[in-house]
Amino acid sequence: MFKWLGFGLVLSSLMLSVQAAEIYSWRDADGVMHFGEKPPENAKELKQRTIPDTPPADNDERDHVDDSQRLLRAFDEERAERNQQKAQQKVEQQKRAQQCSAAKKELERFETSTRRLVTDAKGQQRELNPTEDREYGRQLREAAAALCDGR
Repeated sequence: MFKWLGFGLVLSSLMLSVQAAEIYSWRDADGVMHFGEKPPENAKELKQRTIPDTPPADNDERDHVDDSQRLLRAFDEERAERNQQKAQQKVEQQKRAQQCSAAKKELERFETSTRRLVTDAKGQQRELNPTEDREYGRQLREAAAALCDGR
């Protein structure tokens, strides 16, 4: 039991010495300010301060700081990449909305027209025959559905 008590006393004294240091400041007879761990017997103005010890920065702390900085850079890069992807998605959505609008207008024009004309390879206009008319209408509806419904 005394062994443990002695060990506890030694350990607690080591912990106290690590946690804080007492510093004294005083002025000598000439008015010069001095600092030390023990005050002189004849000090005029004596002030005691307790200053917590700060261990010197070691390699582990520097490594921790470096790791933290690397993590912050990685987070910043990921955030920038996500923002860039969001901006790209927004541009694509706007482009798709414009294409949807154009497809709907073309489909509406087709469905409301009485004469459906196409320009042939020679640059001359001709009317669609019934088979071509149905096929062209189907293609327009599919294109509008794909662009506007997201299929």
